[in-house]
Amino acid sequence: MAGYVPEWFYNVMSLRLIAALEDLGVTELIIGRRRHAFLQDESTSTWREQICGGPCVLYHFGSMTEGTTTPRMGSDIDTLYCNDSINIMSGRPDWKSGRWNLLMVKHATCSPQHYRLQEIRPDLPLPLTVPFDEFCVRDADGRIYRSNRVVGTNVRRFAADTNMPYLNAGPSHSLSQMYDFVDAYRCGTLPVECESWFTRPRLGIWPTLEMLQTARELGCFLIPDGHCNS
Repeated sequence: MAGYVPEWFYNVMSLRLIAALEDLGVTELIIGRRRHAFLQDESTSTWREQICGGPCVLYHFGSMTEGTTTPRMGSDIDTLYCNDSINIMSGRPDWKSGRWNLLMVKHATCSPQHYRLQEIRPDLPLPLTVPFDEFCVRDADGRIYRSNRVVGTNVRRFAADTNMPYLNAGPSHSLSQMYDFVDAYRCGTLPVECESWFTRPRLGIWPTLEMLQTARELGCFLIPDGHCNS
């Protein structure tokens, strides 16, 4: 029969692939140690940031922390900078006094899974009416939103002042080929788009119910990505 592949073929190929990976040093022991090392670095970097007065929590993600890369592949280190001093609101009841509040607004021009972040006053749950810095963007209706160019502009200026290279790829901004830094805000509640991910039909048993529950409890982040057609 054309196109038929016997079941034993996959078993043999899996065993050969495992043997090849072990020859490269990709074993369960090394993967576990790499994951543990990067989780420790997350904690250490966060403590260092907060001891210096910063509000950020750092998270490593990608191939380095997953342990799915090998030496000489040139993989970079992907880091998410979560600014916990900013309160992201999905609605007016989420407002917090004395905090920097940004309200998630679904505008007609927004791409799927995109939101505008409207500036809300820290003393009253009312929209900000007067811009307080260059990154406050006013729309045609007079509403003030937060620009998604804050981090990129500041990193670009720092690179120019220090004669360092400025590297940009999507929402990532960095000064070195070895690192990708992504600024992020933590969502107080899961957006509607994320809720659908937990209720859609699963393929077999993946992802597991335990994994879905863990993902729901961990929440999600907003990152300053641009319009898909920009």
